[in-house]
Amino acid sequence: GEQGGRFDINEVVGGIVAKLVARHPYVFSDEEVPEDLDAAWEARKAAVKGRTSSLDGIAYSLSSVARSVKVISRARTRGVGVKLADEPITAAETGGQLLTLIARAQASGVDADQALRDR
Repeated sequence: GEQGGRFDINEVVGGIVAKLVARHPYVFSDEEVPEDLDAAWEARKAAVKGRTSSLDGIAYSLSSVARSVKVISRARTRGVGVKLADEPITAAETGGQLLTLIARAQASGVDADQALRDR
């Protein structure tokens, strides 16, 4: 707890240990190791936080690109049934293609940021 604006280190460490044990029971007990560690971890985290949607907890206030990265990451780790591109691409190609798409959208009167948010 907090004591005059300060936290007790034992309580902080205890909370971290409890979270590690709860999220990784196959490490700290006899539970079998899940086939998909990422999906199992995400499922336990969602249950603790009371999340019912893969999008719960992703701030809408993030930039459209940062939000998209989080949404795609959740979709991949939770096995959401959507087709996601996975062909390798370099940082330079990514930047170039994004710039080209944004320029085309602007020339067409499309708000690229809103178009991405609407997906």
